[in-house]
Amino acid sequence: MKKFILLFSLFISTNSFGQVNIYAEDLNNFYQAFDSIRVSTDTLKQSYFLEKYYFERASEGMKKFMEFEKTAFNETSSQYLNSYLSYISKNSKHLTKIRPWALSAIDQKPIIDKMFLRYKSIYPQMTAGDVVFVIGKGQVGGRPLGKDLLIGTELLANEKPDWAVMMVLHEFTHTQQWIMRNAELIFSQKPMRLTQILANALWEGNADHVAEVVYGKTVEENNPSSQYVFGKSHEKEIWEKFKEEMFTPLNSDQKQWFMQQDKDFGGVKVKDIGYFMGHQICLKYYNNAKDKTKALAEMINLNLDSDESAFKFLLDSGYPSKKEKILLQKRFAESKKKK
Repeated sequence: MKKFILLFSLFISTNSFGQVNIYAEDLNNFYQAFDSIRVSTDTLKQSYFLEKYYFERASEGMKKFMEFEKTAFNETSSQYLNSYLSYISKNSKHLTKIRPWALSAIDQKPIIDKMFLRYKSIYPQMTAGDVVFVIGKGQVGGRPLGKDLLIGTELLANEKPDWAVMMVLHEFTHTQQWIMRNAELIFSQKPMRLTQILANALWEGNADHVAEVVYGKTVEENNPSSQYVFGKSHEKEIWEKFKEEMFTPLNSDQKQWFMQQDKDFGGVKVKDIGYFMGHQICLKYYNNAKDKTKALAEMINLNLDSDESAFKFLLDSGYPSKKEKILLQKRFAESKKKK
C-alpha cells in the first residue's frame, strides 16, 4: 500500500468540495494516433502522429498523467515518447481488441457523474478531484494521484457495459481515506514503518464496501468472476487463515493476500482475497451501526497507518466472537513486542 502512495503524494491536488471532473476525451485522441501509427513503418512519422494526435491534444487530466509517469519512471520526454511507441508496437492486437471497451468509458461518464452525486449525499465530506481515463503503457491501472484518480484503460477495460463504474468508485475512495490525505506526514516519518496485513485488508475492503453502498450492487453482482464469489462460500475457512496471518508485517510477500498473488485454499488458488476479508469486517461494522452515514465516515477516516487503530476497529466491528477477541488481543500484543 505505502510504496504506491509515496509517489502519488507528490502530486496533491488543491481541488476540494467541488465538481469531480471526468476526462475521457483522450481515449478518442489515442485511437486517432493509433490508426495513423499502424499504417506507417516510418518511426519519425509514428512519433509525429503520437505527438500531434495524442500528446499535443492532451486534456488537463492527461497532462497530469504524463507528468506523473515521467516522474515515476524517470523518463525524459524523448524516452517517454519512444517507450509509448514500443508499447503500441508490442501490444497492437490487445489495443485493437479492447478498443470498443475502452471507448465505452465515454458513454459511462453520465453514470459515473450520477454516482458522484450519490457519493456526496452519503459522505458529505467528500473532496473532489479529477478522474482521468487514458491509454497508457501498461504500467498504471487504477491509481490515486493525490485527490485525483488515474485510470489506465488499457489494463482495466473489459466487455461489461459498466466496467468503469465500480472500479472508479473503489479507487476514488482511496483518495478520500485518511492515509491518502495524510501521505506527506506518513512519509516524513523516519524510519518509515510497515503496517500489518490487517490494516491493508481494511484499506482495500473499505474501498470495495463504499463502492457497493454508492452503486447499489455487491462486488460479486458487478463481477461474477471476482474473488468475492469464492469468499462468500468459504468465509469461515478464509477467516481461520486470516486470523493466523493478519498481524504479519506487510512486507513484499504479503502472505499472498494482496498484489494479485494466489492464496491457496485446499488446492484452490484465489487472488487478492485480502480485499474480501477486509470488506467483510467493514460490512459487519456498517450493518451493526444505527447511523449508517456516520459509520461510513468513520471507516473512510480510519487511521490505517496505525496497527492499533486497525485492531481496535476489528474488535469494534463485531466480526470476531467474544472468545476470539480474547485470543486475538493476546496475539496482537505479542506481535507488537516483536518489533
